Amino acid sequence: MTEFDKVQQEIDDKALHDRLEAARACGVEVIQFFAFAHLPDRLKAQSRPFAKLACQALYSGESEERTMFLRKLLEAKDCFVRIAVAR
Repeated sequence: MTEFDKVQQEIDDKALHDRLEAARACGVEVIQFFAFAHLPDRLKAQSRPFAKLACQALYSGESEERTMFLRKLLEAKDCFVRIAVAR
């Protein structure tokens, strides 16, 4: 990864973090568990795609299905990150 790519990733991560925080402030409590800034780099790489997908789901409108999707996505993310931790 080039230095430019690293800087771009940091900018993207900051924007994603801001979206997650805004959603949490609006009452979407489960979204807090998609945060990944505190993780080591190798676990960030595992967790980041799930955070992006969770943010996309926020734009689908509030519904029971969205809530269920976010909960199941969180469960999948936790399993995927545990795979990386177990290595």
